[in-house]
Amino acid sequence: MDCRTRYADPPKPSINNEGKAPIAMNILQGRSPCPLIAGRAPIAAINPRGRLPRLLMRDVNLKWKEGSQAFRNNLIKGVRDMHRPIVFDGVYFITSVTHRRKKWMAQPALAQIVVDQWRHYEKTYEFQLHAYVVMPDHYHVVLQVGKKKTISQILHAVNSYTATQINQILGNERKIKIWQGNAWDKVIRDPAMYWRTIAYTLLNPWRGGLVDRPLDPYPYSNVGWWLEQKGEAFMMDLFGTIGEPTFTFE
Repeated sequence: MDCRTRYADPPKPSINNEGKAPIAMNILQGRSPCPLIAGRAPIAAINPRGRLPRLLMRDVNLKWKEGSQAFRNNLIKGVRDMHRPIVFDGVYFITSVTHRRKKWMAQPALAQIVVDQWRHYEKTYEFQLHAYVVMPDHYHVVLQVGKKKTISQILHAVNSYTATQINQILGNERKIKIWQGNAWDKVIRDPAMYWRTIAYTLLNPWRGGLVDRPLDPYPYSNVGWWLEQKGEAFMMDLFGTIGEPTFTFE
């Protein structure tokens, strides 16, 4: 389900900041890392001593049996090789920072590379890009993963290929490091957090002094899409009532 439809209206200004992350489903080796929890973004995490609650095993096994072999292989690889939890159809907030905070993306051609590659992999890897912004020394993305690739595989592909292309544009015979370590990711837990994160992402150019007004066009974000879809009144209400999330990155 597209969370832009699921979260059709912004939450009330009162936000419960004590909400906890969805329960991490502990799985045994050989069991399906695919729990389903109605109304929640399910998480699968490795814990050799843990067990899935008995009532969830039916849904787990059903989901595992329905998946293709390639889908199963992707899940197994993600569980074994990646530190990030696997969240099926989950919505993530992603932040990636340039190495040593160098302002590579202050150059329009380099900023456009990042936008283009996210758009490219959105189609290739079949996920939904909800909001994005590319700033001079970092980017933010809100996306909903599909079943083709895990979040770790998506991030590896985008950051690896953008780094290669940026090095080519810069004329570097020997590749230099573009991104600072692993991207930071957080699972969106509820509608309040979703809208708070959308607002935070789209407000970045204004907060960074790159535009005069919050809804001014910015070529390296999709604020224009949101303005067209929701209208100015909705967006300004969103910015005004939700404000910034409790987490910051700059």
